[in-house]
Amino acid sequence: AQAGLSLAFSPQDRAPVHSELLNTLRIYLECNGSVNLVASKLFVHRNTINYRIHQIKEQLGIDLDIPENRLKYLFAFYLCDCDSINFE
Repeated sequence: AQAGLSLAFSPQDRAPVHSELLNTLRIYLECNGSVNLVASKLFVHRNTINYRIHQIKEQLGIDLDIPENRLKYLFAFYLCDCDSINFE
């Protein structure tokens, strides 16, 4: 599932910036779209979060203001977490 999220970003964003955007997206989704809460959790200015979210929306081509879209991506992150769990 994370491969699907990774593929949604362009190749030039596969470095630290890519990781930063994925982390921002995950926290944004977990905070139910609260820019102020995300900014406080990541210790950055809210304008930085707004800029990152804008980049994410452009690269993914989705509207994160729609709750169903946020849920789909949050669920994808949770599925990625399950991939890393050893159930044996």
